[in-house]
Amino acid sequence: MAIIKTPKEAASAEASLPASSGSKTKERSVNRRIPVIEETLQVQKVEVDRGGYRVVKSIETRDESVDELLRNHRVEIERRPIGLQLKGMDAPPARYEGDTLILPVVEEVLVTEKRLVLVEEVRITRVRGTHRQPQTVSLRKEEISIERLAAQGLPADQSS
Repeated sequence: MAIIKTPKEAASAEASLPASSGSKTKERSVNRRIPVIEETLQVQKVEVDRGGYRVVKSIETRDESVDELLRNHRVEIERRPIGLQLKGMDAPPARYEGDTLILPVVEEVLVTEKRLVLVEEVRITRVRGTHRQPQTVSLRKEEISIERLAAQGLPADQSS
């Protein structure tokens, strides 16, 4: 039966043994080894298939009818003969009567004397109105659907 001592006990036991004298007597020398253990670490990466997701984007188009009240402007032109002799050589200015612009048209007539004669007036009236103009407009709507994919060899509910 072998007795294993701690390093401190082994050192004190060696000190208590007599020194070797060169004689051929059998002396027992205490030479003990204490094993020292060293641990090492190895790190490895292993790729694991955990499944994934599938994302699908779809665009839906629908036609919708729009019927809005639109505003427009148009003009009506009316020519009215006047035949009025004017005093002096100044033409009457353009004027407004409500939404109607009145432009006088004059001509010089050679008489023993020169006079302006109002020949006609041009009346331009702005008429406001509304009308409906139905149109069809395409509207788009995007939708996203997400599907969970299973890892290889595992059902979808056990892969997370």
